[in-house]
Amino acid sequence: MAKLELEYSPDDEWDGGLWAFVESNGYSGKGHAWGIDRQTITDKFLRALRIYPIPTESPPLLKAEIFGQCHLRIAVSPFNAVGHLLVRVDLTTDFDFDRELQCSATVRFLTEYALLDRFADELERVLEGRRDVATLEGVK
Repeated sequence: MAKLELEYSPDDEWDGGLWAFVESNGYSGKGHAWGIDRQTITDKFLRALRIYPIPTESPPLLKAEIFGQCHLRIAVSPFNAVGHLLVRVDLTTDFDFDRELQCSATVRFLTEYALLDRFADELERVLEGRRDVATLEGVK
């Protein structure tokens, strides 16, 4: 089973931490990023997730950088003519002054518009504090 799970923990009324867990075909990764602007997620990422069809030239992208280092990146793009979407999740740990100890994972899976729409609704409720986890399920 393939899936992406997101949790959000607010620091204040604007920013918070975003935790991600992703698994597909026996591979998995877990990561987080702090200082995520809740309004940016709502105004840009959620809005882009709800566009049909998703444009190939500007697909939904959520990218969390801290001091120029990307800790969490989620991209959803069209995959084929039957409506499958490719979900790509990149996770990177802090490197704590030694990049040799840094870990990273990239996990990909396919999903479809109906599942993406449900995920967008769940993520909106997570950001509002009305739900704990938003889950995007895969089809393969």
